[in-house]
Amino acid sequence: QSVRWVESSDPVPDVAAVEIPRFVLLGWGNVGGDTRIDFERFQDAVHEKSLPIILFGISAEDQLEQLIWHSGAIENGCVMCPDGRPDIRNTDPVSMSPAYLGFAIEPDEMRYLQFRDVGIVFARPSGGRFMQPSIDTILMCVGLDILFASAGVGFSRVVDVGAGSGFIGKFAALRAPGEGLLEATLVDIDPAAERYMRTAYFGSRSSGAGGRAVELSYRTEDGAQLLEREPSFDLVVSNPPYIPAEEEVREDCAAQPSGFWEGCGLLVRLLELMFQGRFARGAHLVVMVTSLTLKSRRVRALLEDAPRHKVRVRQLVQREIAWKAYYAVVAAAGRTLLRPRRRERRGAASATANILWGAHAQVRALGAVTATDSWAIIGMSPMCSTSGRRLEGGAVRQA
Repeated sequence: QSVRWVESSDPVPDVAAVEIPRFVLLGWGNVGGDTRIDFERFQDAVHEKSLPIILFGISAEDQLEQLIWHSGAIENGCVMCPDGRPDIRNTDPVSMSPAYLGFAIEPDEMRYLQFRDVGIVFARPSGGRFMQPSIDTILMCVGLDILFASAGVGFSRVVDVGAGSGFIGKFAALRAPGEGLLEATLVDIDPAAERYMRTAYFGSRSSGAGGRAVELSYRTEDGAQLLEREPSFDLVVSNPPYIPAEEEVREDCAAQPSGFWEGCGLLVRLLELMFQGRFARGAHLVVMVTSLTLKSRRVRALLEDAPRHKVRVRQLVQREIAWKAYYAVVAAAGRTLLRPRRRERRGAASATANILWGAHAQVRALGAVTATDSWAIIGMSPMCSTSGRRLEGGAVRQA
């Protein structure tokens, strides 16, 4: 199905079915005030009477945009979108749920989500503990798009570690450049994630970029252990928990993840495997980190040591946000990363912490915090030269 919408003050009409062939492209730009959006096609069994439609794309001004229609539907596998302006048009979004604009989505609420030509119909299954798609998910895909546009890159085996909804892994599998069959493994420790990804609502496809054959597989297990057994992946993607636990700030250690974002143990293990040469030769590792991640002593030490392992680090995407800092600094039941311990605060009216990429947090004695957080998608790749000691911003690739 395709929808065209025009900027006007006309009321948004009701959802209506449109008979149009399968869609392969999502994009929008101002062409005579008219915009065309193409949606993913699912199996006929996929049917939802009412759900929000959430689209992300890159605008003509090269900015990330979010379009939301509150009342969409899925009929016989076709996305049905109101024929009119979106209810919300959010430029440079900082979250999946811009509540200040009148929209919020809970993990168990059904929605259609799409970036470029990849979409899923998603609600977290009952009993599921993995995180629902967030703005992290979309930013990871933006970073992958940048990597895929780089000259000379090509991939044949992809793994998404901690896949959750599987959106990042599906996006990587369907858009990765290369020749021949692409094998993609989506792995998560939560069995509910695999159950969801095996449904028609996930919308698995058998072909990707340029008609390339794609084979998707799903597993429930520890992704780091999978990588230790199968070292042949040449693209490893992950949006791991990236807020260090308190002990990771105080000591040179790695904590196992607790909840969605606290504990950098998985991130540390992925970096270690990369530096140990446990991936395929020339492999790329693309991960999400936050400015707070570098408060982990172990993460800092690993990144500083990258050149010695002939690994190049570069920043693919950088994004300033505000709300993640709340969870790391204020909401942790009185235990925060940026606030000094009580004995360290004696005689000090305030303390200042400078964090990665210019983000800044002012921490006051009583614990009231105003902070901005900076996310970055970094990737790692092999270095052509080992002469420099300066880390470059973005993807990680193994020599």
